[in-house]
Amino acid sequence: MLFINLLKSNLNNQGANFLKISNPKKKIQNIKKNVNFSREDRFRVLNKKNLYKLLFLALSPFFLFDFQNNFFSPRITSAFKYSEKNLHQKMTQIPVFAVTNGTGQPYLANTSNGDQIGLIFFSHEDALELLKNMKKNHQSLDARITIMGFDKAYKMVSSGNSSSGLKDNYGQDLKMIFKFYPDQKQIKNANGIINNINIFSKFRGIPLFYNESVKINRGNDEITPLFFSLEDFNYAWELMKVRNPDQPVKPNIKVIDLIEMLSLIDSGNIEFSKFGFFPNSKSLEFLNKERNTNPSSRMIAGFFQKY
Repeated sequence: MLFINLLKSNLNNQGANFLKISNPKKKIQNIKKNVNFSREDRFRVLNKKNLYKLLFLALSPFFLFDFQNNFFSPRITSAFKYSEKNLHQKMTQIPVFAVTNGTGQPYLANTSNGDQIGLIFFSHEDALELLKNMKKNHQSLDARITIMGFDKAYKMVSSGNSSSGLKDNYGQDLKMIFKFYPDQKQIKNANGIINNINIFSKFRGIPLFYNESVKINRGNDEITPLFFSLEDFNYAWELMKVRNPDQPVKPNIKVIDLIEMLSLIDSGNIEFSKFGFFPNSKSLEFLNKERNTNPSSRMIAGFFQKY
């Protein structure tokens, strides 16, 4: 309902003062490496038969992270003054999800070399599927979905390998690495669009859907929204057609990787400052529901300030 109200009141790109990403080349390189799993990685980490006997809870307090509680909500009316927001502020408004225990410590899985992988989901449904299967297999009944801002998750993933605070049987430090797990439904949607152009192409990354004809007014800015959900884009297009009947029945939907777009925006090119992120409406509904029913479903602020 929030998503529909926002579109109806603002659908009719955005200037911004951007906060530069420190060491952008290194971070982008690490992010690209840690966005998509290979088929083997996904089978090992997410397969129902194998994952749950590999999962363990890292009880070390080194896994506590700060939580940014400033996503889109009815209370954040300033969200529409988009020209006043830098890149970091825009990233905080994108919710991502992890499976953790009650204190916000993430569950990790062993890799073949003994290191630890933590998954950060863009879809709450993908995270819920993992949670459901963990509980079904009697793995840590206190597990829950924890919500955090993409800005924090970006730092975690881009940092690459870091110490987990744990040691192997030989006393060697075990490394941990966080990886993004893109919304699998939206990956399929992106591939469906790309395959219409080239049947041999496959989308790799975190898909965003857009068309320059779709505009949203925010304050004095007219921005092009980048949708994390194809369904949300289609709804916006149908709404726009009501107000602009001359638009084609079927839009020319474009797909771009989130990390690539961050790099383009961070370049300072004014052309890319006219784009704005529009999180998946279902994720926002889940976020608002969790706020009301489970206020603890977030990364708890701890003393660990690495990220």
